[in-house]
Amino acid sequence: MLLLALLCAAEAEAQVVVVDRLSGHIELGVLARRQTTDLEGSSDRSFEELRLEERAGVKLGGYLVHRNLLRLSLGGTIGFRQGNRSSSFGSLGNDDSRLLEYDANVRLLPASRISLALFGNRFEDRLNQSFGTSTESSGDLAGATLHLGAPWFPSTLTWRNTSSQVESIGAAFPSQRSEERETFEFTGQRFTDRFRVSLRLREEEVDDGSFPPVPDYRTREAAATLATTFGDYLEKNLRTSLRYFEREGASTFESTSANTAFDWAITERFRSLLQHDFNRVDTDGFQTTENRGSLMLSHRLYDSLRSRLNLFGTASRRDEGSLDTYGARVAFDYRKRLPWQSRLRIDLTGGYRTRDTQLRGSVIPVRDERITVSQLTGLLLANARARPGSVEVFLGVGGPQLVEGIDYEIDPIGDQVAINVFPGGLVSQGDILSVSYDFLTDPSAEIATTSIRFGIAWSLPWLEIRYAHDEVEDRLRGGTAGFLQDSTRDELRAELIGEFDRLRATFAGRVAREQATTFEFDEWALDQTLRWPIATNLNLYLWARQSSRDFVRPVRETESLSAGGSLTWRLGGRSRLRIYANYRDLSDTISSDQTDIEAGLQGHVELAKIEVRPTLIWTQRERGNVSSEDIRFVFRIRRSF
Repeated sequence: MLLLALLCAAEAEAQVVVVDRLSGHIELGVLARRQTTDLEGSSDRSFEELRLEERAGVKLGGYLVHRNLLRLSLGGTIGFRQGNRSSSFGSLGNDDSRLLEYDANVRLLPASRISLALFGNRFEDRLNQSFGTSTESSGDLAGATLHLGAPWFPSTLTWRNTSSQVESIGAAFPSQRSEERETFEFTGQRFTDRFRVSLRLREEEVDDGSFPPVPDYRTREAAATLATTFGDYLEKNLRTSLRYFEREGASTFESTSANTAFDWAITERFRSLLQHDFNRVDTDGFQTTENRGSLMLSHRLYDSLRSRLNLFGTASRRDEGSLDTYGARVAFDYRKRLPWQSRLRIDLTGGYRTRDTQLRGSVIPVRDERITVSQLTGLLLANARARPGSVEVFLGVGGPQLVEGIDYEIDPIGDQVAINVFPGGLVSQGDILSVSYDFLTDPSAEIATTSIRFGIAWSLPWLEIRYAHDEVEDRLRGGTAGFLQDSTRDELRAELIGEFDRLRATFAGRVAREQATTFEFDEWALDQTLRWPIATNLNLYLWARQSSRDFVRPVRETESLSAGGSLTWRLGGRSRLRIYANYRDLSDTISSDQTDIEAGLQGHVELAKIEVRPTLIWTQRERGNVSSEDIRFVFRIRRSF
């Protein structure tokens, strides 16, 4: 009836199709690049590239008979690209390509509660390369969306068909990639002040016609979410969601999950959050089921002390065994205002976690385990149950591999494995051995982890000092250990902040020491920043960072120095010009030194309907005895109408 009424009311209209929007653009791009590489002891190598791109597009919109009856939009783009590449070995030939694409959309009854949208687009791209080869790419998209604006449950039903093809012609190894994807999707949701529900159903089928062939597959998905808020004074929030996903093809994958969270404000200062997650995964008959739960209690005493207690647990069952984790964590955060506009903050966190692994013979690889040769016999590996024949021993990191029976021997001691070094060989006391091997986890391993963190910070408007101590300890409660990792870290940081009129500068220093089962190091770092708005539209930013890390175990030392800056000039609107430069130098006792220098100019200028984007980047890199230089210039100009 609505259609008949609109058609009758439009009989007096002189125009059947009305175009009320028309826009377009013309774009030109230029890319010029030169790269040179210098390898010590050999001749220089170079690479040059020049590429031109032209693109033009138009887009129009309108309606049929009446703007509330049928809305139309149509757009199209055509583009060309030509390029030339050459190297120190000669010309690499010319490349040229063309691009053609269009986009069409139709919407029936756009102002009605029930409306229908039809859409479709296509693109074609052909790249002709040297030596008679070419690559053709194309893609199509067609679909429809039905909007159901019912007040009780607004929803959308969508059908989409997508196809894409990529084919290489004339190549030594021709290939073809073809895919067609069909999707049906339904979404709906209902919102009120205290209630929200949503539903999503989706099915997708993919047919692949590629060469070499790729298996087809089909996916199905269903998801629902329910959230509600109740309580007049102290709100309580309940949220639950369900999701089912299935994929059928060369293999079968099925997943079911459910999540529930209940947030309860018991008092104004005391809250609780209860969560439970269920997840079940079936992959070609191999099943994994996991239940995860947690309870968090938080309390706020005035505005100074905040306390939080978190209890958590996970039960995982799978075909090869089980994995259970449970524990607790408590945290205190104290904040206090002091004289002279200073602030004090103290935080203390402690945690306990137990991991009970009941897996049947899981194989865990270990690579580059460092062992200091403090004695020639009885050098135990960190993990028990090492697999016979998997042990490989190297002298130092990246050093030569030692030969079993000549340089060392393997000595099994129960579940443990020891390395005995033969005297008079390549290895001496004080050397570092790098060992790689595979070990078999004990089905009854149970590891308890305790952690503690203490931090204190005192700050003024111009100064901040912070200290933090972190400690983690693993203990074996049953079975044979897989890998126990203990660690301790102490860190002290100080930062000076200076603000003078519009100038802001910071200087920060940090020292730290970390010890763990497999490594130990000391480090320090310095950071400086400077922000200076020289004028209203002119900003200067400078930064520098220097750091060092000295490993005691394994022996290694790294140092880095980096600095940079930028000058940004805002020309009004979105127009701006930016000049920048960055420097980075890295030295390492076990690898090649690295040096990177980069400088550039980036611009974005808009004048009326003309948009100009120039970019110039210069980069120089050094890696050991290899150095390279790269200069790239990109210029794009766009005219809209």
